[in-house]
Amino acid sequence: MILAPKGAAGPDTRAPETAGDATSDARLANECLDELRATHRYLDGATVTMGTTPHDEEAVAYYTSGEIVINRAHTVSIDKILAHEIWHIIDWRDNGRLDWKENVPPSDSSAYVRR
Repeated sequence: MILAPKGAAGPDTRAPETAGDATSDARLANECLDELRATHRYLDGATVTMGTTPHDEEAVAYYTSGEIVINRAHTVSIDKILAHEIWHIIDWRDNGRLDWKENVPPSDSSAYVRR
């Protein structure tokens, strides 16, 4: 899972999915993000979509815009992907810097739980 600037995704060369799979994954991703948004600070306005990711990564967090894109061909569960990617957005929104890189969640993750 990587962090990338907006617009870094290349053309989608995978075979199209069935509409049911794409709709189901998108719905599940949004439901998971809603739950995380309810329990974590700094996620207001964050979004998640299914799409193409650079280098076919499982997902990418466009941390400055709060957008998470999950690869349509992901092999990791959506909840596990989001449990990782949200921390890049939280990291950025906390102080305008990426302090944690891929070392997420941080050791003080409880400081970012809504109370």
